[in-house]
Amino acid sequence: MTLSPLSGYSGLMTKDKTGNSFELAMKNDIRSHIFTIRGVQVMVDRDLSKLYAIKTKVLNQAVRRNADRFPADFMFQLTKEEFSNISLPSHG
Repeated sequence: MTLSPLSGYSGLMTKDKTGNSFELAMKNDIRSHIFTIRGVQVMVDRDLSKLYAIKTKVLNQAVRRNADRFPADFMFQLTKEEFSNISLPSHG
């Protein structure tokens, strides 16, 4: 993936594997995807995968395959209660 800042613009443009260009979320938009859970600021996997222009399944597979490269507390599974308490924007 290629990232390039746009002059005079706070967003980033990137290209997916097929070469299609698209705009990454602006800084304020990214902030809306950061939640504080268990006292830690986190992003859920589907938002991270969108940011990196990959499928959520692919992101999770890569993390599992490379688990030894991440600290033990790098990720955690939300409980049903935690999941219901965060306001996830819909992805259409």
